[in-house]
Amino acid sequence: MSDEIKSRIVDYLKEAIKPRELEINAQTELIESGIVDSLNIVNLVLLLEELSGTSIAFEELDLDDMVSVDAMVAKFFLDKELG
Repeated sequence: MSDEIKSRIVDYLKEAIKPRELEINAQTELIESGIVDSLNIVNLVLLLEELSGTSIAFEELDLDDMVSVDAMVAKFFLDKELG
């Protein structure tokens, strides 16, 4: 399941940054590299909510959870599978 989720998030990111020719994978540093900005984070949170079927409160959001696709999946999907 997590590979499918990672793929959906990577596909979204590739579409969102289409004009730029950057390689994106599950380990790509998204914030530090400038791939993701504040608008992309909002859209990513909406995508994560859609994929997880749960609401994510922005005030509880930690940017460390958004640094890579792997980090997002670990925080918003694997924690739920393990818990």
